[in-house]
Amino acid sequence: MPLTPDQMDQLQSWMEEKDVDTTCPACGNTSWVTGELVAPPVRARSALPESPPQVPMVQLTCTNCGHIRLFSAVKVGLLD
Repeated sequence: MPLTPDQMDQLQSWMEEKDVDTTCPACGNTSWVTGELVAPPVRARSALPESPPQVPMVQLTCTNCGHIRLFSAVKVGLLD
């Protein structure tokens, strides 16, 4: 799900508040593209329930090398 303009502002504010280093650990670039909210299912070691739990995350992609960073969408304040 793409981020709304308000969610993009919230992400930017959160990153500034938390003093998140915007340097790519792979190439040293400092330019990122905000991706979508993603929620991959969490695999359990035992039998999976009918609806496995999901962890909603927001992705950022380095504009130079494509390295992807993931942050908890709940922790960032994008979802309740």
